[in-house]
Amino acid sequence: AHVQVGEGPTGQAIIQVDARGQNSIVLLGGGNRALSRAEVDRTLGQYGRGDVLLVQNETNEVPYIMQGARQRGLSVCFNPAPFDAQVRTYPLDQVDLLILNETEGAGLSGRGEADTMLAELGRMLPGAEVILTLGAEGAVHQGPAAQGVAGSGRQIRQAAPRVQAVDTTAAGDTFIGYYLACRGRGMEVAQSLAKACAAAAVCVTRAGAMDSIPRWEEVKED
Repeated sequence: AHVQVGEGPTGQAIIQVDARGQNSIVLLGGGNRALSRAEVDRTLGQYGRGDVLLVQNETNEVPYIMQGARQRGLSVCFNPAPFDAQVRTYPLDQVDLLILNETEGAGLSGRGEADTMLAELGRMLPGAEVILTLGAEGAVHQGPAAQGVAGSGRQIRQAAPRVQAVDTTAAGDTFIGYYLACRGRGMEVAQSLAKACAAAAVCVTRAGAMDSIPRWEEVKED
């Protein structure tokens, strides 16, 4: 639903994968960066309190989308991929859940180590949940800070299953989709992290992007 046909090329991604399965992606925004505010309003107008918006940094009007979602009572999940300097100017106080990898975490926080990244992100967004994905090392969930106590968010760490990576493309997207789906089903944070890490582990054993994302029944958490 809500698909609009525009003029000009659609968005494109040229994906390069090295011998270790790590990827480098060149993006052409195309139609992804041609959203109008009228289109944003029309789409967000179909949703309200209790719904979740997942927004990434692949489109234009990200700040407007965040603010419009919060005004309508949606919960906002933000994944700042692909990261650029503009992300630092976004209204991050509108974000309920920030999910990012180490590269994005370093860019946003200015810190180089996972623990210091999380501490700084907790200071920057004290009211938000933060999930830092760590590739083969799994992920860390950090809850909102206690009122007036910076850096007090409770952490839950989840290891990743050990697999032979073929292509890491879409691993982050898989993790985020599974995590939100699990939470939407009423699963606790720890169980949702385990399922999401397991799904991402399956993803990296397959070549491709969308085709590598596993179905629910393929993902085993143990």
